[in-house]
Amino acid sequence: MIDGPKLTLGDREFIVPPANLKAIRAHMASRSNADATAEDKINANVAFILTTLQRNYPDLTEDFLLDHLDTRNQLDVMAKIQDAAGFTKADPSGEQEAEVAQ
Repeated sequence: MIDGPKLTLGDREFIVPPANLKAIRAHMASRSNADATAEDKINANVAFILTTLQRNYPDLTEDFLLDHLDTRNQLDVMAKIQDAAGFTKADPSGEQEAEVAQ
């Protein structure tokens, strides 16, 4: 089990590992496509989240994610992946600020 922040989706709790470079590269390539539709971007995010969580949970399925991700928690999951990789820093007020765009 790769250590990371905890996340709950549905009735399951996950420990979120950092994304590996293969997943990051694939996600960046699909998100940078200027012709990508909203559906393409959703599919890219789901694939990225799935690949990342499968590092700790190989049995996790895309169907589970599609049933439990929504427009609100998708951003939370992406933030947890960034947290796991150390892509957040404390600002002077003590709040967490993301350094990497989603």
